[in-house]
Amino acid sequence: MTAVSTDASAPAEHRLVISPSAKARLALARDALLALPASAEALIVASSLEAANHLARAVALRRPATYGTTRTTVSLYVGALARRGLASAGRVAASRLTLEAVATRLAQSQADLGRFAPVAGTPGFARALAQTLDELRREGLVPADAALASLLVAYEE
Repeated sequence: MTAVSTDASAPAEHRLVISPSAKARLALARDALLALPASAEALIVASSLEAANHLARAVALRRPATYGTTRTTVSLYVGALARRGLASAGRVAASRLTLEAVATRLAQSQADLGRFAPVAGTPGFARALAQTLDELRREGLVPADAALASLLVAYEE
């Protein structure tokens, strides 16, 4: 028997389901979507698009037609929610690929890469540099290594 905890006081369209069983969570989500009219707007937020598509297909197989179902991932949904606030602050969200491109450009434009010079052109360097610079920036740390500190200053500009 799978234990499922729900907040029964919440409206059905805002119910939080907590269960260790993915099967139970999916069944409840499927049943909630099936309880909606076929033309109702519904947003499926899942850990991956594949998971969201799987749930949407499970619903579509049980009714003649569905309209207005949007599928997304948690990270894409959070990004969409943050977009307006970022724009009003004059900022934009950057993808990991964008940050890697910035790191690549920095590594190519810096005259002195110090101890990073021998590996700057190797595969994976841009990704590792982007992750390192992003972590340093988020934590507010200043590296002791002069080359890394220089890269961080350029990265933050």
